[in-house]
This record gives sequence, structure tokens and C-alpha cells, in this order.
Amino acid sequence: MVVPLYVEATCSANIIDYTTLASAVDVCLGSPTITQTPIAGTVVNVNDSPTIILTATDAAGNQSQCSFTQTIFDTISPTVTCPGTQNVVMSTNCDATVGDYLSLASSADNCSAFGSVTLSQTPNSGATIGASATIYITATDASGNTSTCNFGLQTIDNIAPTVTCPNDSTVSTDTGCDYNLADFTSSSIGADNCSLPVALSFSQSPTIGTLIPAGLQVITITVQDTAGNTGNCQFNLTVADQVAPVVTTCVPNQNVIADVGCQGTLVDYSSLLAATDNCSSAGNLIVTQNPVSGTIITSTTLVTMSITDEAGNSVDCQFSALISDTTSPVPTCPADFSLAINSSCQYTLPDLTGSVTGTDNCSVFANMTVTQNPAAGSMGTGISPVLLTLIDEQGNLGTCITTITPIDVTAPTVTCPTVAPVNNGTSCDYILPNYGSLTLVLDDCPNFTISQIPAPGTIVNPGTTAITILVTDAGGNSVSCPLSLVVMENQAPTISCPANISQCDPLVTFADPINADNCFSYFYQTDATGLSSGSTFPIGITNLQYEVADSSGNLNTCSFQVEVLDFPSSANITDDTLRVCDATSVIVNADPITSGSGLWTVLSGAGNFNNQFANSTGVNNLLDGENSFVWTVSSASCGTLSDTIIVITAVSPISASIPVDTMFACDLSTIDLITGVVTNGSGLWTTDLDAVIAVPSANITTASIQTNGWQYFVWTVGNDACPSTSDTMFVISNLEPNILTSDTTICQDDLASLLVSASAPTPEQTVLWAGVSTSIFISDPSSNTTTISDFDIGQNIITYSVSVDGCPTVTDSILVIATLCDGFNPVFPTLITPNLDGKNDLFEILYLEELFPECHLAIFNRWGSVVYESIGYEEPWDGTYNNERLPMGTYFFKLELNDEENRTFTGDISIIH
Repeated sequence: MVVPLYVEATCSANIIDYTTLASAVDVCLGSPTITQTPIAGTVVNVNDSPTIILTATDAAGNQSQCSFTQTIFDTISPTVTCPGTQNVVMSTNCDATVGDYLSLASSADNCSAFGSVTLSQTPNSGATIGASATIYITATDASGNTSTCNFGLQTIDNIAPTVTCPNDSTVSTDTGCDYNLADFTSSSIGADNCSLPVALSFSQSPTIGTLIPAGLQVITITVQDTAGNTGNCQFNLTVADQVAPVVTTCVPNQNVIADVGCQGTLVDYSSLLAATDNCSSAGNLIVTQNPVSGTIITSTTLVTMSITDEAGNSVDCQFSALISDTTSPVPTCPADFSLAINSSCQYTLPDLTGSVTGTDNCSVFANMTVTQNPAAGSMGTGISPVLLTLIDEQGNLGTCITTITPIDVTAPTVTCPTVAPVNNGTSCDYILPNYGSLTLVLDDCPNFTISQIPAPGTIVNPGTTAITILVTDAGGNSVSCPLSLVVMENQAPTISCPANISQCDPLVTFADPINADNCFSYFYQTDATGLSSGSTFPIGITNLQYEVADSSGNLNTCSFQVEVLDFPSSANITDDTLRVCDATSVIVNADPITSGSGLWTVLSGAGNFNNQFANSTGVNNLLDGENSFVWTVSSASCGTLSDTIIVITAVSPISASIPVDTMFACDLSTIDLITGVVTNGSGLWTTDLDAVIAVPSANITTASIQTNGWQYFVWTVGNDACPSTSDTMFVISNLEPNILTSDTTICQDDLASLLVSASAPTPEQTVLWAGVSTSIFISDPSSNTTTISDFDIGQNIITYSVSVDGCPTVTDSILVIATLCDGFNPVFPTLITPNLDGKNDLFEILYLEELFPECHLAIFNRWGSVVYESIGYEEPWDGTYNNERLPMGTYFFKLELNDEENRTFTGDISIIH
């Protein structure tokens, strides 16, 4: 029988020994020998169909054969490895198309060398699914053995829902000048490819209930589907103030005073109005009046006040303007006249009302009433003023007077009394009596009047007062007589002079004498010296005398002496300080003296005077350093005056000398300043620029350099008395420059340029702009301000170098990152032919290394194995793995930019040789 063979993992099997399973007979004695071809143990594979030949050989060498075909079977299933869960994006119909995932699976078979493994996918590529599904991949080998794996296909809904907002609208503010935002989500319509409308969630920004001020507010409605995708829309909500102001106090009815033409003029009544508004302050409300201020009215007029807020909302209130006649009529009385008197010096008053005329602003004369006082028919004596009153229709009164004078042409005769002088004692006030009562008057009519000027009861002071008595009769005739009143008081004034004065200063001041009187008085100086307080008095005694007198001639006197003593001349030395160098004598000078005596003395130090009593003298044997001398002027009575002079003597110091005339500090920020020790004086370092000297008075110190170019340092040596000397050291510096333009990023296109500036050089410095490993264009490389263009994409390092003769060059640099103006939109090759012909040899991605030096690129074969990986992309991939050329086929890449957006790109690339 034929025993089937089954291959093992190596896709091979060993032919068994069929000689033990075969039998042979022979006619002769003995059993034939059976042999087998191929022999037992021969290795065969699944594609072999060997013929097994069995040969029987008897003892005589006769042979007989039989043969059969050996069957070989492969019953070992292939292995298959599926990819991980895959994502598929849902379409607008909320379904997804299954892709071809066979390229992502890998398989292996024990007999793959003798036949291909076929992969199949369920559901098939192109099938439509409505939700996440499981994808099965089946591997079938040439013998029909199968193996299956599966992975999840996750559907992703990344289509944002749509939402339709309400139309733009306008709403009104509330009483608080804002608007409580309503819910507009209920009036918004949402739609989504996968989520039902009831499953969509809405939100609103600003949130519901937010207080929105007046103006334009953009409202955003956001809708979210069950997958978390959001869409939004916006509409404009205009919050307008549509609330009219509120009148809290309207103008009450107003009386308008009629003018001479019985017309009234409306004024501005807005100040009498009070109103509030929800948005506008009271000061910003506009009040208009109709009729306007200045309008002429002749009768009661209705006035409308309109209050308008800043949004144009308005409200009205009204009041009545009432014409009010307060103008009195103007009467015209008959002219004054005279009447004859009877034997009793009387006359009868006539009716004058019919002779009155007049005008009024509102009433005609016929509608007005005239009255008279005293009434017609009354008896008059003397001068009678008749009051005539004109009354208009509003009751306003106008009056005029017509005077009736009796016809009396004889003036009265007057005899004034004799007035004796009055001794008022010590009193200063005298009350005038009524001298008219003592006056004798004779006249034809008894109705005369007596008046006194000054009037009785007037208070007069001591002295002579003129008095006039005036008598007027009923006929208007008048006559006067004068009186002279003498009032005397008997108390003399008092006066007290200052005490006698004796002083050295000729400028004498003193208080005025103290004087007093029971009434009033005045004092005056009666001596003839012409000297008073504040005058310069002569040396010696001066007598001063004063007198005081009152209005009644009472007087009193006083006197005192002013003595000016002998005063010393001023002690004034010409110089305050004298300085003497390399000498021990000097001449000192003071102003000459006119009174007193002078004396030089030593206050400190030492010195011998040639003549210590002379105002100008020499001083010898001065000590080294400071010597003080005093010039004193003395008088017997008025003391001394003095002044002081300081004489400083010194030895000349050693001349200033700096060992180094020129120093190249270059980029040193601190230099040493060194010179010799100073004797007999002190030294001081100074500089022309802004270097900071640590200890300016030290002969050895340091200075911080803060300025480029040449600057000098001066060492000056001197003392108080001798001339100073100085020496100069010149220092050249070339400090590190400073680029003022900061590191930046620029969008590179044909017009892109950057204006850069750096610290300005000094005349001794030379500057140069340059690019480091970049092909930039610099418009003016030798100016501290220039324009740079033609940047390389990615990092561009630009240096600014400053050099000066004798010093090394120093630099500063900035970094300019040039980016693509349209952003990074890479173009990935889909095919490379790495045959070294210079065409499509590399997987090149333009600007990747320059823009994203931290990017991560990985390339996989169809079984998911990494064949290339790089951080950054300085050297493009050449289609090799471990320096060996990869076979033709399709490969897959994944590029992670590692930027702020965490962008990732994937795709496939084919290698063709």
C-alpha cells in the first residue's frame, strides 16, 4: 500500500522504507531480495511526486519490479499577523468605506518557498460599514491550508456638525442700561452626519443671563455631536437703548412778565425740569423747548419740553406760559399851579382827574381808572401836593403829583436867637438843641415850617459849629438866618517822650512819643534838627522836642536826648585766604581806619609782623601749612571789630608723571591706572568719557571701560598753595559690540528683508556684517545699520564684527529663522530609483531639516519592520537598510514634526531599481 507523506515545518519529508511492506515469491527456494529506489530516507518536498520502484532479486539474479507514485501532503497552516486597530473616517452619510489592509498584514508558511501565500480580507476592500467592525484576514497556502487573524476597524466621525444661527437682531436695554442675554440656542438649528438632532448639544457664548452693555455683541452658538465634534456660527446682536427717559419733575406753569408792548418773552425753562434715564446721565440728556427760548408771546401759550437721551429716545411734558402784566401805567398829571387864598389863607381843591392822561403796556386809557387824594372840594392851606393815581385793568398803579401853591408873595420875617459859648467840661460830645423853637417868625399865613441845619440832636465836637435856621411859608417863600456855636472842653492832652538814648551806632531808631487826649489831638516835632527815628545822627548829643494840642487849644510838650558815641572803623581784610608756594613770608592788607586803632595778632600757626599796628604789613617766618591772623579795630566806648585771614604755605609736590603714555585695552572692561606716590600734595584721576574710576584719588587704582575708541586719563597733582601739574595716558578700547535687533523669525519670499542695527562704531573702529554658513545678501556690510535679505530656510546666524588697529576683532551674533510664507506643506516623493544616476536617488523632503531639526522619520516595509529611522533629516534616505539595497516594493513612512501642533504625516513610497 502507498503510505502518504506529510511535510514538516521545513516543507520536507523522508521517503519511508517500502521494502518491509512489499512481498515477493520465487519458484525456487529462498526468498528474493527486495530493493527500493529512491532509497528510504530520501528527502522530498511537497511539490515532488516521486515514483517508488521496488525490485525483487532472487538467488539466480533474476529480477522483477513494481512501481507506484508517492503522494506528499502539506497540512501545516500558514501564519498570519494582522495590524493593530485601524481608523477610518466616516463620510457625510455617516458610513465608511473599508480599505485594503492586506499590505499591512504579514504572513509566513512552512512551504512559502514552493508556492505563494494568498491573503484575503473580509469585509472586502470597498465595502461600506455604518459602525466599527472587525476585519478578518485569511492566509491560504498553495496546499489550501488557511489561517485567520483579525483586527478592529474603528470608525471615526470627524465631521463637525453644522449650526444655523438666528438672524442678526436688535434688542433693547433694560432699566439698568444693559441686556440680560436670552437663550438663543433654542432658535438655532443644528445638523450632523451621524448624530440625530435630539442628540446634539448646544452652548452659547456669552452665556445665558450675561449682562450685555449697549452696543454690538457677537453671539456664538456652538453645537457638539456625540463624537465630540463641534461647529459654531455667529450672529450680531445689537443692544440698543430703546427706553425713553422718565420725567420726574415737569416745569410748573410759568408767569411771563409782559413788557411795554404787552408781550412776553419765553426763557429757557430746562433748569426747572428733572428727568432720569436708564443709560444716559442727567448731564447728557438733551432738553429741547417748543416754542424756544426768546419766543414772543401775547397770550397764554402751551410749552412742550422734550427730553432726549443719547440713544435718541425722547419723552415730552407740557406746561402753560401765562402772560403777567406787572407794569404800572404811566400817568401824566396836570402842571403845578397856584390858587388864590381867602381871608383865612385857605383855598378849595379842584377835581383834577379829568385832566389826567396816561399810557399802559396792556390797557387802553379808556379802560383805566383815575383817583385823587385829597379829594376834590377839600380845603387846602399852604402848599398842597395832590396825588393822582392811574389804575390799569390788572390793578397796577401809576401815580403822579400836581402841586397847588397858594398865591402868597410876602416872605416871613425871622429873628434868630443869640447862642452863648458852651463849656462842655471834659466831655467831647455836645448834642445840638432845637434853636428853631427859639426863633421869632412873623408871616401872613400861619402854615410856615422851621428847619435847622445841622438838625437838632446832632452831636458836635468841641470847636465852632455853623448852624442855619430856614423858615418857609405856605406860599413857598423862604428866609434863613445863621448861628455860630462855640463848644469848649478844658482837659489838656498828655505826651510822653522816649528815654534818653546813648549808643555807638549813628543809625538811631526809636518809638514816637506816646500822646493821648480825652477828645482828639495831634502831635508834632518842634525842634529844628530835622532828625527823626531812622536818621543817622552826628557824634555827640542831639535834643529832640515834641508838642501835642487838642481842638480846644489845650497843649503839652516833652523832650529827650540822643547821644552817639565814637564808633570804631570796620575791620576789613582785603583777602580771606592767601596761598604761598615755596616761601615763608607774605604781605597782608586791611582797609584804612578813620576812627579807633588797629592791631594784627596771630590766631594760629606762626608769623612775625613788620608793623602790627599798620593796616598793610609784611608777615615773616610762616609755618608750613595753615596760618591764621586777625586784624582788630578798637575804640574806647564802642568796643572792637575784627576780620581774619588764612595764609597757607606749602612746598611744591613732585610733578605728575604716568609711566605709560598709550594703552591698548582692547576688549578689557577694567584697566589699571598706575603712577608714582604723591608727596607734598594730593593727586586726582579724571577722564574725558564715562569710565568709572574706582578710587580717583589713589595713585594706583582701576577704571571700568564703558566706551569704544580712544579716551584719555589724566593724573593731576597739586596742593592748596602751589600750581598743579598733570600727565595724560591714552587708552584704546574695542569692547564687544551689541546687536540691537533681537533674534527673530521671518517669512521668506522674494521681497523678504530685515533691517538690523548694532551699536555704532567710533571713528577708530571698522565693522562688518557676515552670515555664518548661509548665503544671505547684506546691502551694506560695513555700516552698523543695514538690510539683509535672501535668507536660507531654517536657521541663519548673522555676525557683527568690530575691529580696531592693535586689538583682536570682537563680534556679536543674532539668529534669524526663515520660514515658508505659506507654512510647511511638504511634497513627499512616491517613487525613488536609487541607482545612483542622479535622478530620484533619494527620498527628499524640502526644508524638513532646516525647519524641524527635531523631527522623527520612520520608514517601514510591508510587514511593519523599520528599515530607516532618523531624528532630524540631515541625510535623506537612499533606499538602503544597513547599507544594503532594499528590494523593490512598496514601503510606508511616518513623519512626526514634533512641532507645537504635533503634526504627523504618513504615506507610501515605492522603490524601483
